[in-house]
Amino acid sequence: MYEWNKTFQKILEIKHKYEEKFGEIPYDNYEPEKNIFAYMVSKLDNPEYLDWASTVKVSSYKDYLLFHYILIAAANEMWGNTDSLNREARGLVIDLRNEEIVNCPFKKFFNVGEVPETQMDVILDKIKNSKVFEITNKLDGSMQSASYYKGEIVLAGSESVNPEDSWRVTESYEYLEKHPNYKQMITENEGLTFIFESISANDPHVVLYNEDKYGLYLIGIRDKYTGVEYLYKDVISFANKYKTLVTEIESYTLEELFEAKTKFKANEKEGWVLSMDGFKVKFKCDDYLEIHKAYSKKSLSKLVIKALAEGTIDDVLSAMPDKYKPLALNMVKIIEEYVEEVTSTSNEYYNLAPKDSKKEYVSWIKANTPPEYFGHLINLYEKRPLTILKSKAGRYLSGEELGLEQVLIVDLRRTDDEEKG
Repeated sequence: MYEWNKTFQKILEIKHKYEEKFGEIPYDNYEPEKNIFAYMVSKLDNPEYLDWASTVKVSSYKDYLLFHYILIAAANEMWGNTDSLNREARGLVIDLRNEEIVNCPFKKFFNVGEVPETQMDVILDKIKNSKVFEITNKLDGSMQSASYYKGEIVLAGSESVNPEDSWRVTESYEYLEKHPNYKQMITENEGLTFIFESISANDPHVVLYNEDKYGLYLIGIRDKYTGVEYLYKDVISFANKYKTLVTEIESYTLEELFEAKTKFKANEKEGWVLSMDGFKVKFKCDDYLEIHKAYSKKSLSKLVIKALAEGTIDDVLSAMPDKYKPLALNMVKIIEEYVEEVTSTSNEYYNLAPKDSKKEYVSWIKANTPPEYFGHLINLYEKRPLTILKSKAGRYLSGEELGLEQVLIVDLRRTDDEEKG
């Protein structure tokens, strides 16, 4: 079963190799690693497995493991290899103990012109020869997936399945509780993964949405046993049946679509998803792309920081000239390490602090933690998301505050010298 998913098959291969060599897997006792997958890989000490494991982030919750590619480690291989394991490692949730896929959202798909298989001439040929060509609105939010598995709804973001680690996942569970029609749709269709775009006041992106547009929009459905993605017309039929929010199918000729992409402002529309017999590409509006291209060497750090804070770094990198990408990827690595350190430290302080009352909590953190952590710890207490790269006043942290300027000054000088030479 699940032969269609090479990523899942590789995970099972690692599991079975471990069982052959070491016997029973210690699911409930595998210190000091953070998750059972990392433990198995480290014990096997196989270069192939270690190499792949270094390119994926694994989130664990109950018996579930979520796999998501690490952008810096996986980018070159994933962009150039159509059979890359990491293309399916985009929020894939599995039950390792029972060898089941739980959630299988969309595999990674790309912008027009970003990789060889999405060059414009290839896409035009696919459109010409496709049986079903669909155009849908590309919502500017965060992907979530949900399935009904062993008597419960399992909801995940692209990077976490544990609601304790992700305010987005927690917020989506709360949304389902307030909207029983969503729960009905998921529980009545076991074996399907429902894929949503979350539009939330807590997660602003480039496109501006009014409050009445917030919610979970159904953008896809995938059969976990076959990997088949439903056509958008069938997705909309599900949404109509259960009265959920849903992405819109838009009717354009190709000539009209090329004209439309020049007219929308970045805060009005991100673009579209084009689907040719299920093969998907992102087709962005010109102004939206220009927002992510509007940088010079001196403002590159600002662009990368903002993109990471807003979750748009993939799009920024896809629109970036090749000469800047190594520098930008180095920046991403440094910033992600900073975010991980601040998040970990904030959670450690939060776990130590008394929480019987907010007054007692605030008094303790003022006396026992560095002042720069105050805002993060208040957010944790109030169950709000950590906005590590953005201040309460809405200012993004600077490259200097994140340790970028001195570390990367040599790279900037080298780029300048190359341009002059």
